[in-house]
Amino acid sequence: MVNLFLYDNVEKRVVVNEPDVLLLNEFNELWKQERNKCKEDSSGKERLRAFKELKYIYLAIDWRSPYNQYTSQERHEAALEDSGLTEEQFEDKTFRAACRKYQELQNASRIGSLLQSQYGMVEKMKIYFDTLDFDERDGDGKPIYKMKDVITEIGSTAKVLEGIKTLEQMYKKEQEEEKALRGDATPGLFD
Repeated sequence: MVNLFLYDNVEKRVVVNEPDVLLLNEFNELWKQERNKCKEDSSGKERLRAFKELKYIYLAIDWRSPYNQYTSQERHEAALEDSGLTEEQFEDKTFRAACRKYQELQNASRIGSLLQSQYGMVEKMKIYFDTLDFDERDGDGKPIYKMKDVITEIGSTAKVLEGIKTLEQMYKKEQEEEKALRGDATPGLFD
């Protein structure tokens, strides 16, 4: 996985890893000077729009995001707000292609892909528990949800979350090992 963001210890800020980012067509398109012209930067040299878009991508999609425990809708809303993107800018085809590419890169790892699937299942579990109604009855007047069954399901949830935490650690370790192969180099076919 390409690291789009690096921490600059001298400037004490997060910066875009331009050399790696610009190798990918979808991100190179975001970075084009013409596309970044705006009121605040009529030349487009400061890449203000691209920074907003990359910030959104990191906050909404990256597993390292501070919002990674949020539901996908909560991540989207928080990332939109923090990045300063409008809904219209979010719907931009070039930007959406970059989002899909970033998601694809994250899912290139089998562990990462499995982890994303499990996050999706946790979201569905949350919705399930949020919408349980013990007063709901079937055609015969019997409860659809039984307290005993729900308590058992709740007990199983802790095991599921523990398994996800273990998988997260495996994924982070995998990412660190890839990075350690050659400093910041990306592993090749035979690495």
